[in-house]
Amino acid sequence: MPRHPETVIIPNVLVAAARTRIPSPRRAGQCMSRAELADAVNDALHQLHPRRKLDALYVDRRWIGKLERGEHRWPSPERRAALRHVLNAADDTDLGLYNPRRTDSGGTVPGPRSVARGPAAGLDLSALRACLDAFDVPPDGPIRTEADLGAAVDSVVRLRLTSHYHQIAAVVPALLDELHRAQLVWIGARRIHAAALLTQVYRAADALADKFGYHDISARNHSP
Repeated sequence: MPRHPETVIIPNVLVAAARTRIPSPRRAGQCMSRAELADAVNDALHQLHPRRKLDALYVDRRWIGKLERGEHRWPSPERRAALRHVLNAADDTDLGLYNPRRTDSGGTVPGPRSVARGPAAGLDLSALRACLDAFDVPPDGPIRTEADLGAAVDSVVRLRLTSHYHQIAAVVPALLDELHRAQLVWIGARRIHAAALLTQVYRAADALADKFGYHDISARNHSP
C-alpha cells in the first residue's frame, strides 16, 4: 500500500547546513562533524540547565544523524534550546524543526509550504543571485568528498520533488559555492562528476526562482 503523505521522511537540510557552516573545533579547515555537534549540544544542555540531571537528554552522533535525515522532527524543548544555542538559530523553524502532530488554522501539518509568487512573497534570494554571479570565482572554503557532496545534492533533489522551497533557498547558495569550487580544482572524472552534480542543483535553483517569480535569477543559471 502507498504510504500516507504525512509519513514521508524528508531530510532536515537546515540542521545539516547549519552544522557544516561551523568550523570543526578539532580539525583545521573542516566543518563541525556530527560527533562534535553532539558534544556541543551536551555542553549547551549543561550551560542552559546547570542544576538539572541531564543524562536522559544527552545526544550522540547517531542521534544527530537521525535528526539530519528527518527521522527526528520535534526533539524535547531542552534539546531544541541546546541546538538553537549551538547552531546560532533564532527559533526552531530556522532549523527545520516542527511538531508533526500540530496543525495550523487550515488543518495541515507543517512541511511543504504553499508559496506566493513573485519577489513580494517575502523570500530573499540575494544569496542565490550572488553565488550564480560569481560562479567562476567562488569564495574560498572547504570541499567535501564526492560521496558527501552527492548525498547533499540528493537531499536537494528530494526537496525539489516535494516542493520544500524554503529549505532549498536556505541550503542551495552554499552548496553551489562548494560545487563551483570543486569544478575549478577537481580534474578528470571528478570534474565531470562535479558538473553532473551542479546540473541537479541548478535545476533546483531554477525551480525555486521560477516558483517565486525571480525570473532574472533563473536566467543566470549556468551550464557546467
